[in-house]
Amino acid sequence: MKIVIIVLVVVAVAFAFVAIRGGTGGPSSGDGAPPTKSNGEVDEDRLADWKQPDFAAWMAKAGAAFAPKIKLDKPVVTLAQNGSDTRFVPSSSDKMRVAKIAITAGIGVRITYSCVPKDGRQCGKSVCICREGATLSDFSGCPDAWADKHDGRVCSADDAKTSLVVYPESAPIQFTALGPSGATAEVQ
Repeated sequence: MKIVIIVLVVVAVAFAFVAIRGGTGGPSSGDGAPPTKSNGEVDEDRLADWKQPDFAAWMAKAGAAFAPKIKLDKPVVTLAQNGSDTRFVPSSSDKMRVAKIAITAGIGVRITYSCVPKDGRQCGKSVCICREGATLSDFSGCPDAWADKHDGRVCSADDAKTSLVVYPESAPIQFTALGPSGATAEVQ
């Protein structure tokens, strides 16, 4: 019971820190949230330059360990050169789940999640991962900020894994190999 209380206190302090200080991840609206228009909608023009605050990214990563996981029938996705494959996330009663994805072979993989847009969801999200020590030259379909960060640079251990927020409805996740060879990714 003491551990639960300690964890709750740490989370509350972390959220208070983010609410008071905002972020340090680059141009933002000052409170760590993405830039918005006067009517409260996300400003797509300024969103390309916005970076998530470092502390908020850390909190999202730490919170992912406690979020419900998705359960795929075939969690290992093997892709041929320039190949792609689609897995369907089963529906769930959980309002939000997390798909943890890691590259286990090959150079890079683009992952695209297509969800049902409602309640302010960010649907049609694409993320990319690359194997530690690899250098990518093909960034087709990867988010611009990710591609800019990795252009001509060697991928690190943190680049070999990612997390995606997945909503309750059944939806497809498409995996596409990046680079001159195939790739293998595992979903947890």
